[in-house]
Amino acid sequence: MVIDFKLKPYEWQKKMDIIMQNVNLNQVKTMGTFAMAFEFRNSYDGNHYKKIVCNSVWKLSSDMCFSTGDEFPFFICDIRVAKLENAEIEAAFKMLNYGLSIPHSKEYYLLCMDSGDISISLICEKIEVLDM
Repeated sequence: MVIDFKLKPYEWQKKMDIIMQNVNLNQVKTMGTFAMAFEFRNSYDGNHYKKIVCNSVWKLSSDMCFSTGDEFPFFICDIRVAKLENAEIEAAFKMLNYGLSIPHSKEYYLLCMDSGDISISLICEKIEVLDM
């Protein structure tokens, strides 16, 4: 399935695989130079759930609507991932307004997570989902 980034995000994201649903984003960490980790809690009982580690992050785009006093965790409805192929690679970098030449890599992944308060999209070389 080819992702058409000319569509609205809620339309092209339907082509992506859902790897988690209805979780709480508890923490975002930078790890080393080009890695990020997103830690989640179970939305049912609040226990630690899983962690997503993204290596070789080239582009991160986020929109956050916080108010004074807001703090983690934030409910995330869907976390979606797609392995980008061929023309999707250039289109994804363009959609996220990447201003440099596309870095050389064996693989390219697009990760998207959305809720009413947070929207995060990133392109990286490798994604790992780890139990906590």
